[in-house]
Amino acid sequence: MPQLRIPAVEPADDALSNLELSESSVSPAVLGRARKLLDALHRLGAPTPFIFPTEFGGIQFGWHGGRLELELEILPETETVSVMFQDGRIHKKGEVRDEKELQTLIGWLRQGTLGER
Repeated sequence: MPQLRIPAVEPADDALSNLELSESSVSPAVLGRARKLLDALHRLGAPTPFIFPTEFGGIQFGWHGGRLELELEILPETETVSVMFQDGRIHKKGEVRDEKELQTLIGWLRQGTLGER
């Protein structure tokens, strides 16, 4: 059964705090949106993501391992986009507009960690 790789510790809140204190180009507005996204992920019971800044001043949340992988990127503008990968290839891209779409993405990701049905 494929296993989703998760960080060894619960770094999500710490990762955002470290970005805030670092010399990264991530704005307070992007950090605020990242915290809201992280809160929503916690409410949905999502696995812990890897979190890191992007070169364009955004923040990326990622889940890697197994057949299905997911990346959520909070862009410096006002949107959050998703990229879904299946077997290492892009499966679908789109904008995440609300928590219902986020729940659908997390459900899709879990499919890959629970095996094929």
